[in-house]
Amino acid sequence: MDISAPIEAIANCPWSAYTPDPFPVCEEHLCALIVQPCNTWTNVSYLIVSLIIWNSKNLGPKRYAIGLSIFLVAICSTLFHLTATLIGKQLDIGAMMTFSSLCLTYTVMKIWPMTKNRAIALYGLLVLSGWAMMGDGRLGIGVFMLHVLITFVLEFKNAKKNGVSDQQKKLLSWALGLFLFALLLNALDLKKILCIPSNHIMTGHGVWHLVCGVVIWLVARYYCFWDDPEKQPPKKNET
Repeated sequence: MDISAPIEAIANCPWSAYTPDPFPVCEEHLCALIVQPCNTWTNVSYLIVSLIIWNSKNLGPKRYAIGLSIFLVAICSTLFHLTATLIGKQLDIGAMMTFSSLCLTYTVMKIWPMTKNRAIALYGLLVLSGWAMMGDGRLGIGVFMLHVLITFVLEFKNAKKNGVSDQQKKLLSWALGLFLFALLLNALDLKKILCIPSNHIMTGHGVWHLVCGVVIWLVARYYCFWDDPEKQPPKKNET
């Protein structure tokens, strides 16, 4: 539906009984079962990546936790853009936090070794504290971005300190570069700068979904494959 449509028309739409997203993206809302077609179908990237990660045996046991968290993102992000509701947005951001908390936990475990129980406790604390600060979604996104920032900073510091392989550095650098690119397009979409509301084929936020799918695949390889010393190629000073 057009967000400028009369109240009577909006009230008759499939999801009108729910509180709408207070900070809508660029794509024009349709008065239909699928409110944002483009931003809904592009979540297929998360579904595909989650299945690839889950079925990639060379990624080791960590692939199950990462694959499951991304599958959750695929479901919740689809529900959010399908309905364009506040509760859908909260589910989406909550799922994003389960993934960002997992990555941050893996990073902390790498730098400061801890028992499995303590790692689980840390993960639970990160997730629950993030959910508790969800609000209307703005603070929740802030918590997610904080997780991402801390994770990348710690990983790059660890890479510099411990001299990880060139392959690992490339994975980390590509993941960061693509994430920043996707973040820029998403910001331009939200600010209605890069915006054609009636375009339901591809949007800036839709590109965010597609590119983040690639980012997640790179991150999964970084944690699950190159994090295993037995599978890492020799470092330059070892050849």
